[in-house]
Order: sequence, then C-alpha cells, then structure tokens
Amino acid sequence: MRLRITLAAGIVFGVGLAAADASILRVPEDYSSVLAAVDAAVSGDSVLVQPGTWTDTAIRIAPTGAYVKSTLFVKPGITVLGLGGPEVTTLDVGPEVGAFAVTITNNAPGSAPSYVIGFTITGGGTGVGGYGGSPLELHDCRIVDNPRQAANIAYTRLTLVGGTITGNAEGQSSPQWGCVFGHESALELRQVTIERNSNVFGVVFDSQPQSVRLIDCTFLDQTLACRVWDCPDFVVENCSFVRCSDGGIQVRNCQGRIEFTTFAYDTSGAGGGAQLSRSTIEVSNNTFYRCHTDGSAAALSVSFTDGGVHNNIFTGCTTPRGTVSFGGGTQHPSTGCNLFWDNEGDDFWNDWVPAPTDIEADPEFCNETVLDLTLHSTSPAASANSACGLLGAFDVGCGSVSVDATSWGRLKNLYRSSDHEDR
Repeated sequence: MRLRITLAAGIVFGVGLAAADASILRVPEDYSSVLAAVDAAVSGDSVLVQPGTWTDTAIRIAPTGAYVKSTLFVKPGITVLGLGGPEVTTLDVGPEVGAFAVTITNNAPGSAPSYVIGFTITGGGTGVGGYGGSPLELHDCRIVDNPRQAANIAYTRLTLVGGTITGNAEGQSSPQWGCVFGHESALELRQVTIERNSNVFGVVFDSQPQSVRLIDCTFLDQTLACRVWDCPDFVVENCSFVRCSDGGIQVRNCQGRIEFTTFAYDTSGAGGGAQLSRSTIEVSNNTFYRCHTDGSAAALSVSFTDGGVHNNIFTGCTTPRGTVSFGGGTQHPSTGCNLFWDNEGDDFWNDWVPAPTDIEADPEFCNETVLDLTLHSTSPAASANSACGLLGAFDVGCGSVSVDATSWGRLKNLYRSSDHEDR
C-alpha cells in the first residue's frame, strides 16, 4: 500500500525527501523489496528501507539493448533512504548470470535528480551504472567489492557525497577502464575516499566529459588515481593523493584548476604527483611530498600547457631528472612563489626556468614523520611570513593557531607508520 502524507515545505529528512504532497513507501512494511517499492514510486516520492541485505532483482533491457539485472532501477525524482545506514543496509545484486549485473541502474531520462542515501552497494558486477538517466546523487554510501567497476555511466550526471569506494574491479581485465568510469557525462565527488581498488585506475573520464570535480576527496593506494581527458571543467580542491603507484593525476586537453591538494609518496614514469598535457590548468597551493619517478619530474610534469604553477611546496621528492619539468611548444604557463626543499636530483628540468619569487627553504612541517604537513608559525611558507601569501596546502597547524580540522584530519587518518620510510 502507499501512505499518502503531506510534508511541510523546507523539511528535509536526509537529502531530497519530497516537501509537498509526498508519498512515503516503506520496505518491508508496505513492499517486500526495494525493487518493488521504487517501481511503485513516482517523482517526489521517498522509499524508506529498513536494515537488512536486499537481494530481489529484475532483468530489463537497457537503452543500449543489453540485458541488465538490478536491485534498484532509479526513476527521476525518487529518494531511496537506508534507515540504518550503510553499515547495516545493503543492496546486493548477486552473481552476474545471463545479464549484466548492476546493483543500481539509472537509465530513465529526466531532469529531476534522484537520491540514494545510506547503503552498501555490492554484488557480482558493477555497483552503479547508467545510460542517459536523470541526475543521480549518492550520499553516504559504500560501494564495495564489485568485480567489474564501482560506477560506469554515460550521458548523465553522477554525484557522490561522503562514503567510500573500495575493493572493486578485481575482475576488470583492463586497468584503463577505471574504478569510476564515464563517457560524455558529469561527475562530482565530495568527501569520498577511493582506496585499494584492485590494479585499476581510480577515476577515468576520457571520453568528452562535461565536467569532473573532486572536492575534499582521498585517493589511497591506487595505481593511477585520476585520468581525465578532453574536459572543459576539471577541478581538484582540498584532496589527498597518497601512495598512488602510477601517479596522482593525469590530464590532457582539459581546463581547470588543482589547488589545496596533497600529493604524498606518489610515483610514476613522469609526474609522480600530476602530469598535465595540452591543457590550461592552474596549479596552486598544493603540497608535493616525497613523490618519485625513475624518469623526469618527480612531482609535476607540464607539457604544452598554459595556466600557472604558483604557491606550491615541493619537498623530499626523488628523481634523476627534476622535481618539476616543463616542455612547452608555444604554451608558457606562469610560475612563481613556489618553495623547493630537500629534493633528490635537480629541482627544475627541461624548459622550466625558476621564477625570482621561488625560494629554497625548509617548509618547517609540524611533524612530517606522521605526515603532518601543517606548518610551524616560523615557516617561510606560512601566510604570515611569505610575501606571496600561503605556500602549500596547509597553513600553521602547530602552536597557537590550528588549521581546518576537516582537511588535516583526513590526511592524518591516512598515516601508516610502516609506509612512510625514506625511499
């Protein structure tokens, strides 16, 4: 049965719960499965799901003509809420037999966004998939142990807020497909942790993405954490890339910015922290710590790229040929106000010319042995002591002044004492 109620405008339960003349559909009180409740819902309705592991599925034909098995076929304007949260509320599509297994499928077109809140999303195929569906937002979800991918979308918009993506893509044969993959779509991740997803790239949007925005996110123990090509709106802000074995960020033909982000112990063939090609990217207020390459540009490789490289810290990086490298053609990014310290190998390589405002000085981190990269009050990189303003991703964090708890707390939680030895 459907319970018809009216909620006062402005009341929000979780995210996206309808405000006027809305229906609340309860599982299992009103419907025996999440699948059945969502099928019965209309735009503006909310489905409230009790704790448990929900495995009922249906097989339907996707717009591509493929057969897809799913526990939840998203509809525009619907909110689906796991009342107990992801620790005790799970959507499990089961094994992939006779059809592609996609735990949450978003194929229904429309302009009204849909919300899925508070679930663990797992099964025998892909966690979240969609082709031409309405905008979809996932809040506080765990996407775990999906052998294909955590998410694969085309011609749509996907937003993830909070939660983790881990243990996915063990059955993926090509690492370039990525754990989160998109084709001509828009992606936004906020406060999401992506870690230990087999031997695959983290985020891959290399087929004309509309936008890729990573805010307050953590990439931990990935291969290449993020590869984005041909994107007119690429933003990385307040993120951490830690121990990524094939580099932190690789962009080509993109426009945007990378700022207030930490790259620590990342390594690759070139540009252990970030590799920028044929783009216009502003790289500012980032900390590159102990990045490494056996080639050139341990921290940052810039080629045929405009934009700028300003107010960054490069320290403890190791390479035979330069911590930063520029190979330019007609592009000439501006540089300046960067701090270099204790890098093994030359600081600059290829066509990179240090600016008069670049300095060679100890950044005076609070406690780098535990990856505390905030600054002492006497640091030359601190905003109070620098003619350029703040250098690096963090201001003063030890002593009488503290930094924002969210950014530093996230990085501190990544610390593993056995993993932070000198190379």
